[in-house]
Amino acid sequence: MGISKKKRQYIKKNYPRLSLEIISADTGASVKEVEKVLGIKVPDQKRNYEIFDLVLEWGILLAVFFAPFILMPGLRDASNIPQDAFVQSSSFLLALVWGLKSISDKKLCFVRSPLILPLSAFVIWCLVSLIVAANLFEGFHVFFQVLSMFIFFLVVLNVYYQKKDFHRLIMALVLSGGIIALIGCCQYLFEFSWIPQARPPAATFTNRNMASQFIVLVIPFGFYLFLKTENYIVGWIATLLTGLMVLYAVYTKSLAAWVSISVEAIVFISILIYLVKTGKYQFKIKSRLYALVLTFTGFLLLINIDSGGFNLKFGGLSDQVTSVQEFVQSKSSSGVDVVRSDAAVKGQSSIEWRWSVWLNSMAMIKDNPLIGVGAGNYKIEYPLYNHKVVRDTKFNLESQLDRAHNDYIQAAAEFGITGFVIALWAVVCFYYILFCLFKSDLSDLPGKKLLLAAALMSAGTGMLFNAGFSFPFQRAIPPFIVMLIFAIACVMHAQKIKTSHTSIIDTRLLYAVTFVFTLLFFYIGHYHYTMIKADKYFGRTIRCYNNGNWPQLLNEADKALSYNAGRKRVLFYKGFASNELGKIKESIQYYEELIQYFPNYINGLLNLGIAYGKVGENAKAVETFKKIIVLMPDEGGYYSDAGHYLTKLGKLDQAYTYLKKGAELEKENAIILLNFGVLCMQMKKYSEARKVLKKVAELEPDWDQPKQYLKYIKEQT
Repeated sequence: MGISKKKRQYIKKNYPRLSLEIISADTGASVKEVEKVLGIKVPDQKRNYEIFDLVLEWGILLAVFFAPFILMPGLRDASNIPQDAFVQSSSFLLALVWGLKSISDKKLCFVRSPLILPLSAFVIWCLVSLIVAANLFEGFHVFFQVLSMFIFFLVVLNVYYQKKDFHRLIMALVLSGGIIALIGCCQYLFEFSWIPQARPPAATFTNRNMASQFIVLVIPFGFYLFLKTENYIVGWIATLLTGLMVLYAVYTKSLAAWVSISVEAIVFISILIYLVKTGKYQFKIKSRLYALVLTFTGFLLLINIDSGGFNLKFGGLSDQVTSVQEFVQSKSSSGVDVVRSDAAVKGQSSIEWRWSVWLNSMAMIKDNPLIGVGAGNYKIEYPLYNHKVVRDTKFNLESQLDRAHNDYIQAAAEFGITGFVIALWAVVCFYYILFCLFKSDLSDLPGKKLLLAAALMSAGTGMLFNAGFSFPFQRAIPPFIVMLIFAIACVMHAQKIKTSHTSIIDTRLLYAVTFVFTLLFFYIGHYHYTMIKADKYFGRTIRCYNNGNWPQLLNEADKALSYNAGRKRVLFYKGFASNELGKIKESIQYYEELIQYFPNYINGLLNLGIAYGKVGENAKAVETFKKIIVLMPDEGGYYSDAGHYLTKLGKLDQAYTYLKKGAELEKENAIILLNFGVLCMQMKKYSEARKVLKKVAELEPDWDQPKQYLKYIKEQT
């Protein structure tokens, strides 16, 4: 008996809103009969599953392998921007494939894990923090990174839950790290320059410190492969690649990397001893002993070689140790230096400078304890705090800090104590998962998987130490690899406890999830395309600025803004070029827009104040220089400028206060002293004027003005 006309109409009306199974249950017809009515032929489900599964597995593997090699030499930021584009686009593309797989399977299996809740809470809190952000563009840029890394974590967790091992993935990661290390070592030894480098040897990361962050994350997996593999060739490869990575870490001369790798070695060896003593792992390296000895010998030799030949410096280790000792001795003997002499500033170590930044950043946290200053807005607010506790001696017109060089402090500053606690919650969950794995019996987890858990804990701990002295989580690659590490730990934990998973079978919800992933993928792709194009023209804008090519600068800056209007820093260059071309009012408009998004940008404020003065808007000039004084209270020149414009407004009493402060701060600046002396003379404070003008005459004996003014004062008195 066939299907009735009424049922046929019902089937055609409700598909694909309802799944074939639901329609079959509603009509009483079999799934095949429903398919026949609809005129569709469903492909073999098992084959679909295998194709999607293969695409996801190899997609993750290729993304992990290629991510560190992404480089675009034509950009101002040749490494991080394209790497960011790659890892975020890859994450959402993998999520899109995962969504399509769920539609094909007619269900989305969602593995439960202790880490999902804190990570999802951090994503939400990152969005909440934008409520207080002064610059939303900078905030959303960070939010997209946080969101994409969370999505990547979910994809890896759910794809690898059904996998028996992670051998290919770990091999890809170690091979990637080894090649990066090889590039870096060649740059150091042979001074290769065909890859752009700001601080060599940087491999493909532009800056050697950024490259060392990636190496820190990969080295423990080299330890793991060396001990885990029973294959003779793989053992040799793992040994040589790990040795290369350690050697390159030495060449980077990054103290943060050295400390992190030392901590990783301690953690890994401690866990290894525990596993051996408890009988959970049998320690066998006899077949790889020759490889180990050869690699270690080569390492000792190569750390004393550079492009100039052989030296006995051991990679600069002694220099770094000396700088740490000097810092500790200075703090223990004299406490914190609030103001340092110029000679001391020139000799200031990186550690001392970081110390001042951290103390000032703690003041920012104190003032914004709950929500912080907003994701990505540390760079916007830090100028207000550059002298709050300890004078940041590197903060000036040429150098203004973007990062705290301590991810914990920066996270607390941007997300508040609440966001910091959420991040700490995720870290605690990560360690909880690993400790659960170490407590496992061999019946639950074999010894080699426990060895992988040791590598995960070692890498995670090393990166947490590195984050205390640098900013790996502000870059593209380290968060990507950290999410991979988190996901592998969660997979091993879920497999151990045989955790259940949540299945979404509602067809409409499956399509909705896939549609959201599709939108995110195309939006992120477009967003990063505009970022890359804008950065290309931003770099050209800066070159025009350095060469004094003002008309071309305006053209390049317009192109940068046409691709990404959120990159407001380029407005500074437009304002400067317009000023040089005599278009003062246009210059003011550009600077005013810039200050709306970067209210504490000293260069912008200074040029805006000068431009106001040129068009006679003296009141606005005064207010602008007052803002600069808040940011740089120890610079007498800005007090003098404020006093100058107050004088033009006829507010002599206020001008006197500012000019006097400027003269006190700049006792050897003849121009500032002359301006103050002239004002004192105008206010008939002849005694003070005489004293100041005599000082000017001593500093500049060839100047006629102070002599004439002194003669006038003598006549008046």
